[in-house]
Amino acid sequence: MEKRKCFFCGRDNNEIARIKEQRKQEGKADIVLDYEPCEVCKKVFAPYVIMLGVAASAPDNRPPVTEGSYPTGAYVVAKNDFIRSITPKEKAEEVIKAGLCFVDHDTLMDMPIKRSLIKTGTWEEA
Repeated sequence: MEKRKCFFCGRDNNEIARIKEQRKQEGKADIVLDYEPCEVCKKVFAPYVIMLGVAASAPDNRPPVTEGSYPTGAYVVAKNDFIRSITPKEKAEEVIKAGLCFVDHDTLMDMPIKRSLIKTGTWEEA
């Protein structure tokens, strides 16, 4: 059986993916089971907000994170002060509490941050 991979870093998160194995045996394509970060990513992300790039159409067979919003694989882990600087006050606190927000992929790529900070690879062991 295959292990479930973290969407964010690609690391095995040591949980058996029975659904994925069943689909493989049935000759169906792999699926993303969820967008929950692994334990290492959770520790790294805990004090920040994940800004997840999304698009209106799926770049492959991955499921949407919300209706009509598909993750592109690009994301930024932002400090709370950055979220407050780009978001209306009442909405910013809601986003910070959730620890996650969805951002149009092109908007994310055009944000006033260094492009090298947009994460698409894997984390070093934290």
